[in-house]
Amino acid sequence: MLSTWEVEYKGHKVKVENRWFGGEKLYVDAELQDKQVGFDFRVRLCGRIKNGDGENDSIKVSIGGWITACCRIFINDTLVFSKGKY
Repeated sequence: MLSTWEVEYKGHKVKVENRWFGGEKLYVDAELQDKQVGFDFRVRLCGRIKNGDGENDSIKVSIGGWITACCRIFINDTLVFSKGKY
């Protein structure tokens, strides 16, 4: 089973994949930023987005759930995407 979540942020595409047997992956503009392998009921992924000031914005992803997967994406500690219930 594959769950995919995507959000646009300041012209960048943030994509999160969750596979039962392939682990979880975080992509920014199609570049792999973080990967979690193994089975867990709660997963955290981290990454960075380059902003226009030459600095980086931090990305934190939280994936969890029992029957259906839920995803929350935070950029600079602000919730920018939420799908499903924990």
